[in-house]
Amino acid sequence: MGRDIPDDEVLDHLSEAPSKAPAKMPPSRKHIPPPAFVEPALATLVDSPPEGPDWLFEAKFDGYRAVVAVSGREVRIHTRSGLDWTDRFPTIVRALAALDLPPVLLDGEIVALDTNGLSNFNSLQRAMKDDQAALSYYVFDLLAEAGRDWGPRPLVARKARLAALLGEAGKTGPVFYTDHVTGGGGGLLATLCEQGFEGIIAKRANGPYQPGRCHDWLKVKCGNRQEFVIVGWSPSTHGRAFASLLLGLREDGALRYAGRVGSGFDADTQAGLEARLHALARKTPTVAADSVPPAIARKARWVKPELVAEIAFAGFTGDRLVRQGRFMGLRADKPARAVVLEKAEPVGQPGGQPVKEGGLSMGDIALTHPERVLDPVSGLTKQRLADYLETVAPRMLPYAAGRLLSLLRCPEGTEQACFFQRHAGAGTPAPWRRKAVKEKDGRQIDYFYLTDAAGLRAAAQMGVLELHLWGSPVRKLESPDRLVFDLDPDAGLPFTKVKAAAAMRDVLAALDLASFPLLTGGKGVHVVAPLGPGAAGGRRQWPVVAAFAKAVAEQLVEANPDAYVATMSKARRQGRIFIDHFRNTRGSSAIAPYSTRAKPARGGGGTPIACPVSWEELAKVERADFYATADAPALMRRADPWARYFELEQDLGAAACRVLGVKVGAGAYNG
Repeated sequence: MGRDIPDDEVLDHLSEAPSKAPAKMPPSRKHIPPPAFVEPALATLVDSPPEGPDWLFEAKFDGYRAVVAVSGREVRIHTRSGLDWTDRFPTIVRALAALDLPPVLLDGEIVALDTNGLSNFNSLQRAMKDDQAALSYYVFDLLAEAGRDWGPRPLVARKARLAALLGEAGKTGPVFYTDHVTGGGGGLLATLCEQGFEGIIAKRANGPYQPGRCHDWLKVKCGNRQEFVIVGWSPSTHGRAFASLLLGLREDGALRYAGRVGSGFDADTQAGLEARLHALARKTPTVAADSVPPAIARKARWVKPELVAEIAFAGFTGDRLVRQGRFMGLRADKPARAVVLEKAEPVGQPGGQPVKEGGLSMGDIALTHPERVLDPVSGLTKQRLADYLETVAPRMLPYAAGRLLSLLRCPEGTEQACFFQRHAGAGTPAPWRRKAVKEKDGRQIDYFYLTDAAGLRAAAQMGVLELHLWGSPVRKLESPDRLVFDLDPDAGLPFTKVKAAAAMRDVLAALDLASFPLLTGGKGVHVVAPLGPGAAGGRRQWPVVAAFAKAVAEQLVEANPDAYVATMSKARRQGRIFIDHFRNTRGSSAIAPYSTRAKPARGGGGTPIACPVSWEELAKVERADFYATADAPALMRRADPWARYFELEQDLGAAACRVLGVKVGAGAYNG
């Protein structure tokens, strides 16, 4: 997709009335269970739309986020927190079942349009009770299809496939494809705000799908909307169920009083709330009593802090209390413990990294001793390393985020002791996440991974000069999604011999696998073949991939034994290139694209880096450390030589396995 769509066309599409007639149920296909729930990506609140060609924009809906798993006529609808709400949306279930989709995992929003064609949370809650036919499901992302993991693919590729899957039905509803515009985010925001929409969502066009709150999805609101915890209520003197709801927000692990709201309730809403409030009654407040104005505290009725209300308001007073609040509805899809104050962060420059959930941005990661020299030859300091990683983050993160890491740390610089670290410890930085991994001996050991540019800056703070990646993503740890061959030349071999790596490319091409060369920043070249969503999808296991890689390497050695060797014996490497295929086993790792290297620097050009190149460029470069940190701005301006990496649908085909003698039998794939 990614076409430029006029604003009026987007508005017309978003305002289309959903079809009332249920579609005819199709005949059932051979049943395959629908995909499992995945934590949805969440947008970070910023103060203005980002600029630049890297962003696309969608309207922000006012409804319930829904991650939906479908397989033919079987449908499962989950909230953003993983609650199964399938039974609450029978018309959406029937509409999705009528599409007879292959096993897919969809991300979108369930909404109800008001008389002006706008999604409205109050309308949604009424429709769920009284008029299910008024509900629509606007789908904006595709996470999986027929065993294929679409998450690592660029957003534009995911949306293109989603549009093709929904076809004409995605234009008529009630299951709609959510279109977008590219560029002009500020103008679109102004138009949508004028029309009464809630705001816009900006998404990085080539970004992968990242569960949790991340910098690739940003939201800009037309006004103030925020979830609050209901901590109590004030009794009414006019015969109503209550006069106002008392609100709280969580700060530093505790609830503080955040004001009250007394409008936005009709009689039915008040009656429903009254019963729930009385059921949650308690004698003492869960907010600091001295934070509640005495006139309100004297009459207040307190409740357990379990209900979440969405409130539209004009702003906060100087005492940080809600001003001119209006009740929009209860948010049963969000737990009260997760409700905190949303603060709009400065959007920064294109490629800049806004704050993540949990309150950490790149700027929040302090560098101790930023002047410390890590590479005395090039003069690389901790600060310069952090600046370099921030510059290359948009290109580096698609390969490095969401994968277990092995780190080469040089906290005192390369002139002192450097060491490898692969297990999480007490000093694991806050932006990094932990993953318990079962070892061969049965023990569960914590590893770590990063998800955003704040994690890269934390690596700089720790003096990490090399980041090495597992060959599988964290969410599918036992299913590797790439082949890596390290062409490591014997000392003294000229780089022209290494550039004969085109032979490896040709062998892989004969097996229907496209590949990409990586200058390692040391002596050799890595040849990387992505294993995209192919026939085996995410069911590959390590033994098959390792056997396949070994067979490829041995085939090349057999064809040219004077040039290559595939064993680790140093005695047999003399005058040859070692094809290291052992990086394709569980627990092994390979240098991350754009990682710095703790290798001898080439002077003023900066510290060497592992740099992706095209096959055409590989034929022209003079050495494996051709690029260094000083080249970062130029590398970011040029076209991405690995642009097709996430677009390829290729796998270890059955025919290729037979040619190589790789057995794919019982236990070779995850079930």
